[in-house]
Amino acid sequence: MNKVLLLLVSISLSVVSLAQYDWDETIIGPEAGSGKYWELQSNVSDDFNYNQTFSSGNYNQRSNFGSGKWYNFYHNSWDGPGTTYWNTGQVSVDGDNLVITVAKNSSTSKMGMTGVTSGCVTSNNRVTYPVYVESAVSVANISLASCFWLLSGDDYEEIDIIENYAGVPWFNTFTHISHHSFVRTPFTDYQPKDHNSWYPISEISAAGGWGTYCWNSGERRYMIMGVNWIGPKHWEYYINSELVRVMYYNAIATKINGTWEYTYYNSLTTNGNGYKLPTNAADGYTAVTEHTTSSTYSFATLQAASNASNGYSVIDPGWFQGGDDTDIDGNGITQEAKGFTRELDIIINMESQEWLANDHTPSDADLADPAKNQMKVDWVRVYKPTTNVVNATEVRLNTNELTAYNGAEFELSALVLPVTAGQTVSWKSLTTGIATVNSDGLVSCIGAGNAAIVATSNDGTQTDTCYVNILAEPIKGSLTIDNPTQLTSASFENDGSIQYTCSFETATLHTVDGNGIKFLLEEVDPSGAVVKTKLATQQSAAFQTNGSATGSIRLRGITPTADLSAGNYYRLNAAYYQITNMGENSDTVYVTSTVDNINIIAAGTGINDAPTTTIDVYPNPSQGIVNIISNENAALEIFTLIGQKVVANNIAAYETQIINLSEYGAGIYIIKVNDAIERIVIE
Repeated sequence: MNKVLLLLVSISLSVVSLAQYDWDETIIGPEAGSGKYWELQSNVSDDFNYNQTFSSGNYNQRSNFGSGKWYNFYHNSWDGPGTTYWNTGQVSVDGDNLVITVAKNSSTSKMGMTGVTSGCVTSNNRVTYPVYVESAVSVANISLASCFWLLSGDDYEEIDIIENYAGVPWFNTFTHISHHSFVRTPFTDYQPKDHNSWYPISEISAAGGWGTYCWNSGERRYMIMGVNWIGPKHWEYYINSELVRVMYYNAIATKINGTWEYTYYNSLTTNGNGYKLPTNAADGYTAVTEHTTSSTYSFATLQAASNASNGYSVIDPGWFQGGDDTDIDGNGITQEAKGFTRELDIIINMESQEWLANDHTPSDADLADPAKNQMKVDWVRVYKPTTNVVNATEVRLNTNELTAYNGAEFELSALVLPVTAGQTVSWKSLTTGIATVNSDGLVSCIGAGNAAIVATSNDGTQTDTCYVNILAEPIKGSLTIDNPTQLTSASFENDGSIQYTCSFETATLHTVDGNGIKFLLEEVDPSGAVVKTKLATQQSAAFQTNGSATGSIRLRGITPTADLSAGNYYRLNAAYYQITNMGENSDTVYVTSTVDNINIIAAGTGINDAPTTTIDVYPNPSQGIVNIISNENAALEIFTLIGQKVVANNIAAYETQIINLSEYGAGIYIIKVNDAIERIVIE
């Protein structure tokens, strides 16, 4: 499938979302398969945009909700592990989230100690492979397990999508990527216990743990977790749409700190019940052999690792679910573990497992604290691959109009909804001579007037089109300098201006609107190719008929000692300068001409009506640390692409403000200062 998610360069914060579901703008990580598309399974998908509360009760008092998609208890009458007491009243829907709330339970009937009253939710419909199940989850900030998982009706097969212990030291910095194959009598449990099954997530570690990260001082954060169950012996785990771990026949691939590790089990050991399980090393983790590593995931490499293994299944090494006698996967081999084939319920809950109750019982204060005792689920979505084309329902631009200054370039981008549809986007300018646009949405404005740009998505059966109207600025005046001969002096001042003097034969100033002369300052390489462009405004100028000109040019949003680098080349329209001296505390940066001639072209460059506020953002892309400079005292706001505000500060004119965005994760963020908007990419 050819996924399309063209990210928005600028954002209008007043735009009302037209998306059908909360997840529409969240890309699906896995491909549906060659020639296939993802199709939403609405009977098990929900964005919880409604309100629901329930009275206290047990399994017999359970109630359906969400148009019959869910009920508010476990999938049988068992009321929970350890010291957990599942109760129907601990489930609610608040108009935006499914909420599981925990509280103290004074009963000592389990383990001889007081327990935890908690909520549990089960789907009324089951899922089976091939299927992709995903959820946006904000775990509770407490020493209990927050869980989103799949379980067969007979409790034999389980795939865990998220099982996190947000308030438990060490455990709170990992997510447990796991599954279980059970024998019920005598009870025996297999789950992967290799080192990599405890998976580190950088933003979680940086925040100090799941609880701190998700609670976020009340502005809850969500982690998107999913599993792509491809077949009985093959599934993939995704975090925030990124593939992180794959279970395949006899081998495991896990992405650890950017490197894919391909491993398989060393040996099996018979346990006390007579079943074979992977042998653990002295540290308690399962002993594995590392087949190889790679910088990018390779399914062929994982297959090779499985073929090179000792033949021990990573799905069900003890064959608890039986052998593949009927060759259910069609690979021609029947002497191997059958794998997972049962239909599975979707279950969401919190619980106090036995080991937690023994070692990490939450305090009464924590259990009563809303800052700690709630797990929230923004949405659950389920897709199955289909050969039917999933039609585009909408192409969305963040704005339907913008001003493009003559001669400038602007990058437009479109979002195709739903992101599962697999459309491509094409671009077209409807006004020849005003604007041109390439296949990536880069618009070049080459004249005056209005230019309509069309973004079209086409999925083979349906076309959806949206328009943006480009208001191109006309040429409003010009300054003609005849036979320029020499740039006699030029300096960058600490307040962000350029003082210059040049010689020429004659000068003629032609202005239409009296707004003064404006320039573009371009940073260039020695060949003259533009590296980046800054806006410069003529503050004052004097043109003498005797063949000289002096003036002061204001660089909007530029602090020369911070933004201009010694050895770099700069061009004022056609004037090249090289910085030759920049003292650390220097008030003036001296520049010399790199060419003899200077050509000054005035208010006619079509950039007269730039925003009154300008900002510089660097480096871009960034690893997390971002420097921001504004030309005005103003409010600074930073948003995610879905409009979540992550920073709200004040910024002083021409003072560098340093922001660390790494804690919010990789992606594209929108920086807004008054009417100035910039995009920053965090890698």
